[in-house]
Amino acid sequence: MKNKVAPTPRPSAREIFCSYLKQNGHRQTQERFFIMDNALAQKAPFSAKELHEVLLGAYFTLSPATIYNTLELLCRAGLLMRSNCINSCRYYSGDAGTTWVECRHCGKLQRVKDRSLTDAISTIAVRGFTAGAFNVSITGVCSACARKLKAKNGI
Repeated sequence: MKNKVAPTPRPSAREIFCSYLKQNGHRQTQERFFIMDNALAQKAPFSAKELHEVLLGAYFTLSPATIYNTLELLCRAGLLMRSNCINSCRYYSGDAGTTWVECRHCGKLQRVKDRSLTDAISTIAVRGFTAGAFNVSITGVCSACARKLKAKNGI
């Protein structure tokens, strides 16, 4: 009879962030963990400014710079991803291989769940480089803006 080995529990986001901060000589502050908890709780991509607005009036007085710097640390720790969009830099948690479509008129951002695109990108090999994550942004015009443009131009 073989003994079953229990799977090693996955470290929590807090443990990962603590480890990253310690290894890289950063302080572990209540403010950073407060920002982390709130950033990871967001259901949709967000900007540093939007997160700052959500956190206004919270227990801590947080400057936009503190939020931005903490978001960057969370990205380096692998807990958040960053996508440079047309009008802003957006942060999100989730898959390491993500594709986005963004409307260049209204800025609407939508995640595309297309496994074939993810699989194709993950097969790309670059000599001397091991890829860890990617995000792809495709810009265009959403259907709502297309209708408005069509009506405006009388087409």
